[in-house]
Amino acid sequence: MIVKPHYFSVILVLASLCLSACGGGSDSANTPITKAIIVNAGNNITLNENESANLLGGSSGGQGAVTYKWQANSAIQITHADTSVSNATLVAPSTTQVTEYPIVLLVTDTAGTQQSDTIILTVNPVNELPTAVVQVNQISGYPINQFPVTAQIILNGSSSTDVDPQTNDAVITNYLWQQIAGPALLAGIDTTQSVITLTSPILNEAAQVMFRLTVTDQEQAISSTDLSLTLLSQRQTNVQVNAKAIRSVFSGELVVLSAEATSLAPDASPFTALWSNNATAQISDVTAFDTVATSPLVAESQTLSYTISATDSFRNSKSVQLEAQVFAPVVRVFNDTGSVSFANANSISNTHQIDYPGQDASYGADRQTASGQVIKVGEGEQGFDFTRLDNNGDTLESPNNTFSCVRDNITALVWQVKEDQDITSINYVDQEFTWYVEGDNGNFAGDLNAASTSCNVQSQACNTQAYIDQVNTQGLCGFYDWRLPTPNELQSIIHYGKLSPPMVDSVFFRNLAKVNEPNNWYWTSQTSADGVNNDIAYNAWAYDLQSGNDGFLLKTSEQGVILVRAGR
Repeated sequence: MIVKPHYFSVILVLASLCLSACGGGSDSANTPITKAIIVNAGNNITLNENESANLLGGSSGGQGAVTYKWQANSAIQITHADTSVSNATLVAPSTTQVTEYPIVLLVTDTAGTQQSDTIILTVNPVNELPTAVVQVNQISGYPINQFPVTAQIILNGSSSTDVDPQTNDAVITNYLWQQIAGPALLAGIDTTQSVITLTSPILNEAAQVMFRLTVTDQEQAISSTDLSLTLLSQRQTNVQVNAKAIRSVFSGELVVLSAEATSLAPDASPFTALWSNNATAQISDVTAFDTVATSPLVAESQTLSYTISATDSFRNSKSVQLEAQVFAPVVRVFNDTGSVSFANANSISNTHQIDYPGQDASYGADRQTASGQVIKVGEGEQGFDFTRLDNNGDTLESPNNTFSCVRDNITALVWQVKEDQDITSINYVDQEFTWYVEGDNGNFAGDLNAASTSCNVQSQACNTQAYIDQVNTQGLCGFYDWRLPTPNELQSIIHYGKLSPPMVDSVFFRNLAKVNEPNNWYWTSQTSADGVNNDIAYNAWAYDLQSGNDGFLLKTSEQGVILVRAGR
């Protein structure tokens, strides 16, 4: 009988089982049976970009405990904290088109045997529309989104955004500006830039204008926004006033007031001005943009307030207030320069020159005197204050009396007065002397100038020391302490405001002019550092009363002398 193979196989299996039951055969009954690993990664997944999902795969079989590992494209974020279980989460990547990604679950048992299963992740693109943002500059002094004529309008779309860009490149790939209402302003403008600059037109009536910005993102999605602006007319354009700051002054000094009115409207001129103030100071011309005022007399420091109001041809006005401190007069110990005239590039004037500010004539005792705010002890031109003294050094009240000395009521110095009649007088003006000082002389006393005919000194030594000695011996004006002036002392009586020599107050310092002489030098007590040779100073300082200039001259030269002493 022919037995079929499959029946024969069954008989062999049954026989083998019988032998095992009877205790025969090998010890194969103690060998464990290893089941093959069966992996199930779960179902395929479909997500929108950047969405997340749970991975719930599993497995059976294998030897001992198994570990799980999910594998996918690096663009996919998988979070799998515990590899002893299959549970994990993933986040779909960004994409611009429908994209399929294989997701593999790899299972490994303790024997190192591995099996895997694969599912498909399908990611659908989802594009958020970009956001078009328009910013516009604001003009100071005007409401938001209102622009006067000829003003600059800057439309800025660079803050437009996109919440889901695909790359790190610029999120907005295209800009497009359009005007959809109002007077045409985009002619000649590159409307594809993120920022464009326009100029508000010159209008006689106000107008509304509207602009549209359209932006495109990296995925070609488009969004738009509109912006409405008001274009003002010439009549609605403000006046602008630029006023120069006022410097602080003392009572009686000039306050310089200077302002300028402008407008973006070409037809706004001419402008008119009107100044006002909170003080009693008189303004020279209240209707001039550039003018001056005399500061008031105050007992203590006060704040001056000046207001300039400018009006244009459309009757638009703008006011600006300026402030400055005015200080009370101070006790002076120095003379001013004597100058109350103003200069420009071509001439001398008694009028303040606004284009040439900061001149001496605006400030100081000379100006305060011209403003009538200085009370003098004696008399004198400008800010100078002198008193005549007689032969005994007493004050002479009448200006007609003969006087021999002059007291400077500012510096308290007493000065010798020259005469031009008696050539034998020690005060005769045409005497000249060499510089000779036995004390502090820079290691060179000078020249004794003996037997000279340039003076009438009894010793016939025409030098400064011999002259001083004789004047003190005679006791001019009852004083016996006459000396050469220092450079600062001699300069203190120089009158720089005079236009012709001598440069001193000719009423009090009479007879000092030399007709047709280019120079009229008078010695000071100061040796000059210029002209020093081997530590020997051969020069001394002098002042030319013809010009008011100073200089250093050889001590051996013959020059004029006017003596001084400390006053009382």
